Amino acid sequence: MQNYFDIEKLNSKIHDNAEVFVNECEKTYRLQLESIAEQILAKNTPVKIILLGGPSCAGKTTSAKLISNVLEEHGKKLVHVEMDNFFISRDLRPRLPNGSIDFDSINIVNLKLMKKCFTELFETGRTMLPTYDFINGISVPNSELIEADKDTIIIFEGIHTLNPKLIAELGTNDFFKIFINNGDGYVYKDFVIEPRQFRMIRRMVRDVEFRGVSMANTIKHWKDVTDAEDMYILPYSKDVDFTINTSHEFEIALFKNIVVSALNKKEISKKTHPWLSIFYEVLSLDKKLLPSTTLMKEFLKLEK
Repeated sequence: MQNYFDIEKLNSKIHDNAEVFVNECEKTYRLQLESIAEQILAKNTPVKIILLGGPSCAGKTTSAKLISNVLEEHGKKLVHVEMDNFFISRDLRPRLPNGSIDFDSINIVNLKLMKKCFTELFETGRTMLPTYDFINGISVPNSELIEADKDTIIIFEGIHTLNPKLIAELGTNDFFKIFINNGDGYVYKDFVIEPRQFRMIRRMVRDVEFRGVSMANTIKHWKDVTDAEDMYILPYSKDVDFTINTSHEFEIALFKNIVVSALNKKEISKKTHPWLSIFYEVLSLDKKLLPSTTLMKEFLKLEK
């Protein structure tokens, strides 16, 4: 069920005690991860692979690492594998009907190579994984050695890890399936930001901070992203063992300055997205208040 955070109430929480507010939001998120660990530990059949899937900028990578940390505290051994590293190089990808490069469908995942790596891992206990260079758009083969014995849990995260076409190539049925997304939006007077719209904000900020892509370019391709989600990701969001809501109420305040700066420079426009006006109304939040384990480090560079 979707929830909408009220900006006036959010501003009051920041004004009264921003640090307490941040800690409460972080705790709400972390409790979900601890609940997942409890369910996995309670299963009668050992879990071989935790499949963590969801749309772009849902918070998959950090959530996977934090779930691993919780399970390791309970004596489990884990290996973290990112599906993104099986992406096909950009110049080899198919084109969408509108002529643009495919960035989000399952067709850009090298399923043959993925199957080879997981087969080697289960049969020999080790394999060499590729990595994907997002800046240059190229797949780099044999980049990372990973090892996993029969007692090791593999946590495999990415936008398509819940897709049956991908699951069929992994060589096991001992899964724990997790769907992850931001479930909440924002409201201020007559303006509403839907959860999917706010996830576009996450991606805009992340693309600027980590991938050298402008906010305008992210917006330009957002429909391609959501079309792919509707076709390849969301249909597999129901048949899962757990759903994580990664919304942090303070997020909009954390992203305020970078979004307002882009608005003032006319890099993005309220004319095309009127709800961006909300960013002028929210108080800003100092990122120094965030813990080192925060999910927000996926989208914004934090102080070291």
